[in-house]
Amino acid sequence: MHAWAGPDPAQAAGLSGRVLDASGRDVSRAQVELWVAGEPGKPAAQDTTDARGRFEFTTVGACPCTVRVEHPWFHSWERILDPPAPASIPVQLRSRVVPLLDEIRITGEHPLAVGTPISIASSIVEPTDPLFQPTSLTEMIQGVPGVAENGQGGLFQVASVRGMSRERVLTMVSDIHIVSERRAGVSTSFLDPTLLNSVEVLRGPSASFYGSGAFGGVIHVHPRRFEGWSGTAALESSGRENVQTVGWGGKGWSLAGARREARDAEAPDGSVIFSHFHQYSGTIERTWENQDRRFEVLVAPSIADDIAKANNEYPERITRYPEERHLLARMAVTTHRTRIVAYAHPNDLVTETDEAGDVAQVDNEAFDFGAAVAQSVTLTEHLNGRIGVDYFGRRQVNAIESSRSAAGVEGPEMATLRRGLQDELALYGAVTRPIGEIALQGGLRGTFRRQDNTGWAEETDAGWNGFAGAVAMLGQHLLLSTEVANGIRFPNLSERFFTGTTGRGGIIGNPDLDPEHSVSVDLGGTVLGEHSRLRAHGYYNHISDYIERVEVEEDLFTFVNLVSGRIAGLEVDGHYDFLDSKWGVRGFGQMISSEDEHGEQLADEPAHRIELALQRRFSRLECEAAYQYRFEKDDPGPGEQPIGDAHLVTLRARQALSSGFSATLSVANLLDEQYFAAADSRAPPAPGRSVALSISFND
Repeated sequence: MHAWAGPDPAQAAGLSGRVLDASGRDVSRAQVELWVAGEPGKPAAQDTTDARGRFEFTTVGACPCTVRVEHPWFHSWERILDPPAPASIPVQLRSRVVPLLDEIRITGEHPLAVGTPISIASSIVEPTDPLFQPTSLTEMIQGVPGVAENGQGGLFQVASVRGMSRERVLTMVSDIHIVSERRAGVSTSFLDPTLLNSVEVLRGPSASFYGSGAFGGVIHVHPRRFEGWSGTAALESSGRENVQTVGWGGKGWSLAGARREARDAEAPDGSVIFSHFHQYSGTIERTWENQDRRFEVLVAPSIADDIAKANNEYPERITRYPEERHLLARMAVTTHRTRIVAYAHPNDLVTETDEAGDVAQVDNEAFDFGAAVAQSVTLTEHLNGRIGVDYFGRRQVNAIESSRSAAGVEGPEMATLRRGLQDELALYGAVTRPIGEIALQGGLRGTFRRQDNTGWAEETDAGWNGFAGAVAMLGQHLLLSTEVANGIRFPNLSERFFTGTTGRGGIIGNPDLDPEHSVSVDLGGTVLGEHSRLRAHGYYNHISDYIERVEVEEDLFTFVNLVSGRIAGLEVDGHYDFLDSKWGVRGFGQMISSEDEHGEQLADEPAHRIELALQRRFSRLECEAAYQYRFEKDDPGPGEQPIGDAHLVTLRARQALSSGFSATLSVANLLDEQYFAAADSRAPPAPGRSVALSISFND
């Protein structure tokens, strides 16, 4: 971790700085204290780093003084500043867990995470960033290099990571594995963004260490733990979307609830985007300690109704989700070296398709549950590792389809999935070995899975995957990394057994599908400066037995194994803060290319894009202007359409008011650009210009 402090406090100036980890990532929620000599008892000033790792003391007082930086996952650091103090102070803190490298899960509940390879190809996004008021999880993370929107839009908009989406991106909520029977992939939109603390996006080969479904990466959502009273009310002009959130925390408790609703949005050409919904969600958390044990309980209910699915065939073909219900329940026990997690996730979703009055309805339900045990081990003085076991199960996975003709005739009820079940057990281990300024790491994971559906033969799969890598810190300003891994993805229950109606048309399951296999390589580098960071990653992924949805006749699809495919790409991101720390520039860019063995593009490859943003901080006002250019995509994959380029401008401003209140004003798609967020052949245009205002309160 590095902290850079600004002007000399002895000269009656303020003190500002930024906290980064050894990989150059911003470290949020680090506690920064200023202690003045001769004034014991409590610090003269305190601040907490924001989402960009920044802190600031507007008035300091006389020197000598002591600056102290604390974060639960790192060793504390402090420095006495005697006049004349230097303009900047480079400081490196050691991680409490892994030498040289920092634990990826700095936003997690404990440095001992479940299934924990270390990668610098990771990003942490916080919806509590004062300038950032996202309306969905996908909107939160679409600024991460390698991440892009995928699918048809609306509340259930999903994301692709490094050109892979759907079942190739593993989604977790506070260690809970989230799966879905939707062919478009998993969406955690059932938890409102105002209830989230952070979202961790892990990319790169070592993501495959998390098991089946992590080819592209891992999206790990962490709910917010409220302290004191907090509230948010926001209104957006697009679809008149509005949200109200209230939360409270204290004495180990955190309680919060959110209500969000939206009407249909409108594209710049005036066409209606079928995207309305009503949603209620909440979180209840309780934490306490008993001797050397820490206990955590999380309960997160969610209910939504009348969810419209955006598609360009509306109103001729209407797809909606009349009901969606989730209940997450998790308990974790953590000691110094061990973490035990157990969870349950009952969920159900109703899908209704209306085409010229002929209505098909599918009721999906499932009871998902799991448990994991992770143990940190010290093999030698310089060889650290961790081992663990991970279990995930599904029971009562049902999909019951009913139909009604335009004339009102009821069709027979069909069980497209009946009492489906899945058991998945994995054993894993990982080690890290520092050698001077180089750290070597490697890991291995073995997985066994069985699946069954009434009336079908039981299917079993087993496989091993592993990763190896090295990270080298060359001096104080250059970090280089390399990773290589093999991955595996087993077909899910729907791909093998579901035969029925979906929002995209009919689906025929294929029980003869083989698992996908991949070999991936990542090369990365980070350049650190006193006021800047520049990071770049190049990657290559070769996938065998690629499972793809293919159309066998109009509006009828099935899944098959393509022989092979490859995905290659480049990601760049960085930021620069000027000397006075009032101006800043950030940006990112990504290029992704894919093809199958016949030279045809794979599905889910997003258009290339670059973004540049200029930021300005005043005493109580923060402003940002961002410009993003999305290149055209004229070579679509299966189920996709060509899309043109787009120029997207976003303006944001946040004003701190009195008594803990603040106001945020933002304008998205300022130029009212007509564009498509994703190349899905049934995706409607993205919403036009939209103005949003939010008022927040934090006690």
